[in-house]
Amino acid sequence: MKSIRNQFELLMILALIGIVPALSLYILVEQEIFLGLCWNVFLALLPFYFAIKVNSANNKWVRYFNTFLWLLFLPNAPYIITDLVHVPLNKGYEGFVFYLVAVLSFTGLLSWLFSVRMMLARLPEFLKRYKAIRQYGFHILCILSGIGVAMGRFARLNSWEVFYKPEKVVRATLHMYSNFFPWIITIAISLILYSMCSYKFKGINLFSSNK
Repeated sequence: MKSIRNQFELLMILALIGIVPALSLYILVEQEIFLGLCWNVFLALLPFYFAIKVNSANNKWVRYFNTFLWLLFLPNAPYIITDLVHVPLNKGYEGFVFYLVAVLSFTGLLSWLFSVRMMLARLPEFLKRYKAIRQYGFHILCILSGIGVAMGRFARLNSWEVFYKPEKVVRATLHMYSNFFPWIITIAISLILYSMCSYKFKGINLFSSNK
């Protein structure tokens, strides 16, 4: 549990380094991008929160429910990277927006990495039976996260819409991939996650406990 506590403290410090100046400037100049970045980093931290809930739950149905929420919100962690598109749109604040996106993107990537590490180490027994999940679980999560980021950026879908607008989610996603740029973002995010994080798993037993 000590490592989880250390990860939590690191994420909170990084988040505050971005949130405090962002909120301060939002109060002064009322640029919506600064409030939006704070909201996005909150969403980026949710996968880590749900992973902790899975890790600490004793009831299997609580674990399954939080696992579903974790997978649903996982793409929110790397999504902040795509907020780089807002840098040239905020004239006079480009440097500050770039700083915030850089800090909060790093926070999101760590949230993704820590939560994936925790979840792969706590896979339910019935999932461990599947060789593909045991061997390629990390790769699958990279691709799913890339798809989720593209869905948020181009189809403008929110994670919670799957609960009450599943038809819209499917329809918008299929339509999105009729264009070129969503494919680029999906591949780019997947490769970023893989290249920046995969080395962390080398030599580690993914199915060992974090406790």
